[in-house]
Amino acid sequence: MKASMRIRLDRWRSRRVVMTTLLAILVLVLVGCSGDGDTETGTDAPDQPSDEQADRDPDAEDDGVTEPTSRELQVFFTNLDRGAEGEVYPVGRTTTDDDLPTAAVRELLAGPTVEERDQGFSSWFSPDTAGMLRSVRVEDGVAYVDVDDTMRTTIPGASTSAGSLVLLAELDATTRQFPEITDSRYSLDGDVEAFYEWLQLAPPNGDAAPPTDGTAEPEVESGTATVEVYFTNPDRGEDTEVFAVERDVELPRVLSGALQALLEGPTAAEQEQGYWSWFSEDTAGMLTSVRLDSGVAEVSFDTALQTVIPNASTSAGSTALLAALDATTLQFPTVDDVVYSFDGDVDAFYEWLQRSPPV
Repeated sequence: MKASMRIRLDRWRSRRVVMTTLLAILVLVLVGCSGDGDTETGTDAPDQPSDEQADRDPDAEDDGVTEPTSRELQVFFTNLDRGAEGEVYPVGRTTTDDDLPTAAVRELLAGPTVEERDQGFSSWFSPDTAGMLRSVRVEDGVAYVDVDDTMRTTIPGASTSAGSLVLLAELDATTRQFPEITDSRYSLDGDVEAFYEWLQLAPPNGDAAPPTDGTAEPEVESGTATVEVYFTNPDRGEDTEVFAVERDVELPRVLSGALQALLEGPTAAEQEQGYWSWFSEDTAGMLTSVRLDSGVAEVSFDTALQTVIPNASTSAGSTALLAALDATTLQFPTVDDVVYSFDGDVDAFYEWLQRSPPV
């Protein structure tokens, strides 16, 4: 009896040892799994995101495409609120085009923005000339710029001496802002001579030294520019119609020069050809000031003008006088409108002509 009980006790003890051993092994396995993450089951624990990853939009997809880099450049326009006719001033533009000279000329040909025009910037170039750039090629420091031939019919007034002065100043300054470009050549549909014939200039000499002072002055043979002044001519049209004759004026103030030439009246030879004007040697020198503000020319005369030509105050007389003044002043691309005065008194001028001042 006692022997039987001892055998059963030994068996129970053996089973307890085995169970204890198995439990210990299970505990070790569980502890090992918790220390190594999910590697035993084949699923790694997720890494902590980097700062850059944390800042990314979780919904954005990485398509492997690098965003283009924006680059700054300048285009140049005239601004008579800031300087003389023919001087140009930079405004900024941004592009993603790696070909900066091409991008700059393309932006130039689109002209000033509405906001820039409100600030006094003006140009021959506008949305009408946008897209007319055909190519820009830089070779040995020279930029060869080719534009569409239709440009000369879109802006025909640029072919005057004063007009070409402004147009070339803007083109030259815009192309030569880049250090790799020291000179510029222009063409219409690949024809260099056609471009310069349009502007009534000789094509530049390929051996001529490029400007080094950064002013980008166009090639002018002398210190004068050819402008137009307007007189009536009953042999050619109605009494109040005006027709252009040319004058050479000193650079750079071509607007003032044109008005001063107008006030001198027609020459003797022009009078023989039928040209007539209220203005003559008696009114010469009566221009007192010219100022341009946001495209509006403010032209002031000596108050003695009204006593020298009193009959200009009639209805027909004032029409002819204003037609000559307006046509002479508005020939320039920087001038959109004009207001006249006597020594700064706008009301006095228009009262003399029996007209209401412009609003």
